[in-house]
This record gives sequence, structure tokens and C-alpha cells, in this order.
Amino acid sequence: MDALVLAITRENADAILDGKRRFDHRRLPPKRLPARAYLAVSGEGVVGECELGVPERQTAEGWALPVSKPRRYRTARDLDAFGLAKTPRSFQYIQASEGFARAKPQGPREPTQMKSRRDRGLTQASEGFARAKPQGPREPTQTKSRRDRGLTQASEGFARAKPQGPREPTQTKSRRDRGLTSLQVSTRSSRA
Repeated sequence: MDALVLAITRENADAILDGKRRFDHRRLPPKRLPARAYLAVSGEGVVGECELGVPERQTAEGWALPVSKPRRYRTARDLDAFGLAKTPRSFQYIQASEGFARAKPQGPREPTQMKSRRDRGLTQASEGFARAKPQGPREPTQTKSRRDRGLTQASEGFARAKPQGPREPTQTKSRRDRGLTSLQVSTRSSRA
């Protein structure tokens, strides 16, 4: 289940944590729902948590997100424990582990010990996996692509392409320039 820190007012947090509010209304709801929501009050920290469900309906106040399993903390937790420097504007996704949120790791990944099949020299054969033939550096090909050779696909096969220069202006005028309306155009097309 995804986790997020939800910015909320003190009054709304108390109502959710006391069980008086069954829905949280958001103009722009989170995309990854259901999720565990940690309720962050500005200036106090994270005061509790609950589970947010998938939006059920849209009201005048915004999307109604069902709230379940509210839990109030004895003391407010600092936002640093959740990997945040300040309260988010609406919400911020975080990485949760063992029931308590941790900041997402932001460093270079350690190299994996497992090598890919290509690095181990294996290819897929009909009997299973067999050793691949060692391939040296590829030599450049002497053939050019059809486009580079000036060929295009025609109905009879491939023919030489015509050199394209600047386009000439068309002689036809638009319907508006010819003085036709959409009504006249539709009656002309229905006669044909």
C-alpha cells in the first residue's frame, strides 16, 4: 500500500481522528489510492494516520475520499522522520516500511551481483540456453538505406524519388474565398 503525508487543518484532523468525519474532501485527489495517510498539521507535525480509499463521488467541496482506521498519536511526530523538511501543500508520497514512514533513498544504486544473460554469454536457443559465439566489433555496412539511395515505395515496387524543391502555391481557393457557405457545399455534395 502506498503512503503519503497529507496536509490538513487542525480542526479537520481532530474530526477525522475522533471519527466525526468519514470523508476527506480534496479538489485534486492523489492518484495512487487506497493509501495510508499521515495527517500533517502545519506548525505541529504529524498528529495521526488513517487509510484513504478510492474517491467515491465529487461534491461541491471536491472529491470525497473515504477515511478508515484513524489513529491519533500521543505526541506529534516531526516531519524529518518522514523525510520532509516542511508540510506539503496538499500531499506528498513517501516510502513506508514496517508501519512507519521512511524517506525514499536518494543516492546512487549499488551494483547488483547478478549478471545479465548477455554478459554471461548466453543466448536463447530452441533446446534451452547455450553459449553464445563471441562477437567482435561489427564492421560498418557498405549498403545505404533506401532513403539515402533516393528510393521510395511505389505501387510497382521501388523507383527513384523525385527531387523535392520548394513547393509551388496551389491554384485552388478555399470555400470562403470562393464565396461558398457550408449549406451550399452540402447541397452540392448531395447532388453528386
